[in-house]
Amino acid sequence: MSQYAIGEIVKIYKLEEDFIHICIQNQWIIPLKNEVLDQEDLARLLLIKDLQYAMGVNDEAIPVIMHLLDQIYWLKNKLNS
Repeated sequence: MSQYAIGEIVKIYKLEEDFIHICIQNQWIIPLKNEVLDQEDLARLLLIKDLQYAMGVNDEAIPVIMHLLDQIYWLKNKLNS
């Protein structure tokens, strides 16, 4: 599983460091350890960015959407196993 320092994500994916820290503070992503994110965290960051900037979703709706998506993925995995 790939791991990324926040600085790498900022550089490679052009995400603002403040945005990443806000996502962590709001517990929309939970790093493996301090300043280290995995592929799932990165995917969630990119999705949150799209939700907020491309679709205009507000901060209050983000945890609801993320929870529903987690439920969908969990159910999909249960059906496939």
